[in-house]
Amino acid sequence: MNMNILGLYLKADKAKAFTAVLAIFCLTAVSVLSLNVLPISAEGDGTPVFNRFTPYTHFQTAGRDYFLLDVKNETKGTSWDSTASADANDTLAFYLYYHNGQNNSVARNTRVSVALPSTAYTNQTVSAALWADNAARISGSSQVNISSSQNLEFIPGSLQWYPNQGISSSLLPFGQSETQLFTPTGLNLGDIQGCWEFSGAVVFRMKVSNIQYAPTLTIDKKMKNNTESGSWVDSLGNVAPQQTLGVQIAISNTGTAEAKNVWVRDVLPTSSQLSHIWGTTKLDGISVNDISSGYTIPSLMPGQTKTLTFDVKVERESNFVRGTTNLINTALVSAQGFNEIQDTVPVNVVYNGCASQDSNGMPATR
Repeated sequence: MNMNILGLYLKADKAKAFTAVLAIFCLTAVSVLSLNVLPISAEGDGTPVFNRFTPYTHFQTAGRDYFLLDVKNETKGTSWDSTASADANDTLAFYLYYHNGQNNSVARNTRVSVALPSTAYTNQTVSAALWADNAARISGSSQVNISSSQNLEFIPGSLQWYPNQGISSSLLPFGQSETQLFTPTGLNLGDIQGCWEFSGAVVFRMKVSNIQYAPTLTIDKKMKNNTESGSWVDSLGNVAPQQTLGVQIAISNTGTAEAKNVWVRDVLPTSSQLSHIWGTTKLDGISVNDISSGYTIPSLMPGQTKTLTFDVKVERESNFVRGTTNLINTALVSAQGFNEIQDTVPVNVVYNGCASQDSNGMPATR
């Protein structure tokens, strides 16, 4: 400031001089404030930064970015949000938003990727990522709460790209397929310049599947000769009277829902030839009530297997004719809402009488 000029103003007109000093003071104050209070320019050093203007919003707001991934239920007419409720067969729309918020920069090979849930569940999370060769990766997700356990399935042909604040969709660049979005390398949107007019979105739709859940039971029965330390087989031969046999019944649920009140029973061909041995029944190696009148497994979840084992006795020689007696041992299983199924093991009992006095004969029980 030139103090000689200010002195001339003071001598000429005190009021005018006061006005001049006030103006200089205000100008100086504004300059200081501009250096310390006003926000730093968005131009920065030219390094791209995606979706930088927070707090994020679900609706158009000046100076703020959308959430990376929003969802809405088109069937029910809901608005964009981070979560959506749905029922089987509903259609959901997803909005994947991108914006290079660094002016005078270019995000090279900008990519977007979406990870979809792979199993049926009531709470499904869809995750998205956004990055470029020269820009840090950001991520976000949307939650879908479904009234029953269901899958989310991408609707082919539903993906649309809206670059540069466009209201009409454009063809995907570089001849890419829409399914590229659901791969780890993602969909390449090319180079994205910095500022609002270059912001855009990828929109895609998904269907809530309508899976009908039901249990599916399988049964696998095997037997072995305990007396001769045999192994588990599907058919048992050369069994002699008064030997002890082991029975194994494996029940599996290969369906998509819980099997309730699984009832297992073992039907012997005739109690005069084969009989249950009391106190030998086990479930997965733990002693349980005898299976002689049937056994109930309260619950069998999808993918679960339960194994029942017990022993039976081959009765005395006097209950068999000489030669080979062919017996069938049958196991049956049913459940609530599931029809009974069965599996059988043939048992061949061989008794050749006493003419040869072979070692398979046993004296009378005492």
